[in-house]
Amino acid sequence: MMRITTITLEASSTNTHCETASISHLSDTQKEKRRKEWLKSDQSAIEAYNRHIETNGLFGEEYRTF
Repeated sequence: MMRITTITLEASSTNTHCETASISHLSDTQKEKRRKEWLKSDQSAIEAYNRHIETNGLFGEEYRTF
């Protein structure tokens, strides 16, 4: 209940329709949930890639001028 009140107050203070604010909040919540699920499911691949980069460096790194 507290979160809904906060969204309502934020929406009214910026002249945003409450429904729009709620949908936006739900959308942000879903994005964060999907991000966390992706990180969890791909954790081993991310770690393997990071180890590869630490060992071998980035592709083309020797040609960088910056």
